[in-house]
Amino acid sequence: MNTKKIQSLIIVVGLITISVMTGILFIAKPHFHKYFVAKSGVKELWYCPMHPSYTSDRVGECPICHMRLVKFEGDSENYLIPGNSTSKKEFTIDQILKMKPGEICLLHKCKHGQCKITMNEEIARAGKCPHCGEDFGILIKKNFPQGYSGVKLTPENQTLIGIKTEPVQIYPLTKTVRAEGMVPMDSPWYITAFVFENDLSVLKQGQELTIELLFKIPLQMKGKIRGISPLNLKNRTSRVRVSLEKALNLARSGEEVQVVMSLELGRALGIPKTALLDAGDRKIVFVSLSQGDFDPREISVGRRGEDFVEVTSGLAAGDQVVTSGNFLIDSESRLKANLQNIANEGHQHGA
Repeated sequence: MNTKKIQSLIIVVGLITISVMTGILFIAKPHFHKYFVAKSGVKELWYCPMHPSYTSDRVGECPICHMRLVKFEGDSENYLIPGNSTSKKEFTIDQILKMKPGEICLLHKCKHGQCKITMNEEIARAGKCPHCGEDFGILIKKNFPQGYSGVKLTPENQTLIGIKTEPVQIYPLTKTVRAEGMVPMDSPWYITAFVFENDLSVLKQGQELTIELLFKIPLQMKGKIRGISPLNLKNRTSRVRVSLEKALNLARSGEEVQVVMSLELGRALGIPKTALLDAGDRKIVFVSLSQGDFDPREISVGRRGEDFVEVTSGLAAGDQVVTSGNFLIDSESRLKANLQNIANEGHQHGA
């Protein structure tokens, strides 16, 4: 057999071998894919063709349209929602709270079936289902108050500044009201106090309180508010008549006295008074997060006690708020926000 025939035979055998191997690989491809997926830890993913933002890690139906989910061919980490550059959408807390149940289902893939979450601020900030603990698969967009920015501090700087935090929790609210008073001429069983307008909101007729009369020798006893007169527009005070548990000496009739009234306002979700920063009409606190991050948060407040302030919105129970060193964090936050604004304006002018 000459050399040319041998070369031709080798080429034919080689081509046949390549064809056979290609066929084998084509047939075995799905099995190899499953093997490598299992070995590499690549997560599989199913999505809804009608609502591609809804995905799941298992076979099932879309909770919005009940269409059968389609398997994504590839690593779930590479899945992109059509029209978006990332598989995770960003939402502010306000946007999440305004979502309708059907929209929440686009985020939530609860193992308990149809989404039944009544969304509130605490759940929205956690970003997880309270029933099964599954992540919503979204990014919570930082929505800082205008003029503020987040601050990051090393443990050393936190110690240097003297950072201290306290939890948002249920606190007892007490209030002390100080006023000028007088012992009425008509009865030693009463005291009249002239209370300024800004303290009147915590006083109510029939309210029981502890009263201290600062004579030369102070007297302390229980009392009850029996009447509150209309506001005097000239001096912005109201006459508050308080009955006493014990009668005063008749010799004190008409005598002027300093009155200290201590009231219990009840218990409420609140924060220590030292955590609150008044920024004009806005109330700001700094929330301590992990890794040394401190986020400014605008909140709404209710009743104010001697040591604690009621929180009506903006914080959830368990949040850690800064109670010491917050003025320095506030300055850093404002400065950082101003520098960012200057840099953004520079980019706009240079564009």
